Amino acid sequence: MTSPAEEWRRIIRSGMPNAPRDDDELHRYLLAAYTRSQGIERFVMAVARLTFGDLDVAEDVLTYLPEPGHPARVLARSLDALLPTEATVLENPAAARRWLAKHRDTLRWNPASGRFESSYSD
Repeated sequence: MTSPAEEWRRIIRSGMPNAPRDDDELHRYLLAAYTRSQGIERFVMAVARLTFGDLDVAEDVLTYLPEPGHPARVLARSLDALLPTEATVLENPAAARRWLAKHRDTLRWNPASGRFESSYSD
């Protein structure tokens, strides 16, 4: 069975024909190129890095979220798949941002499930 992280990496690779096929190589490439990226490229790379458990880029997914109608905007749904949010990022990015701010410190990457898990409890 494919994890959410693997599925989103597959989707991202389909739009990056020169991206490394190996996951470790792809992650190294993203880490090296990320600081030089801007705009839509930064958004796509943030989504890709999130699939490796790099939580520090989640805010960039929201900050660089393309305008409605842009084909890359759908990649923001990766937040809904990879994080246990109560918000739907495309319907309400502000709610997703608030949820992330509230729960960030409780999130841990689970490589086996390919998702972040939260230790938060009400």
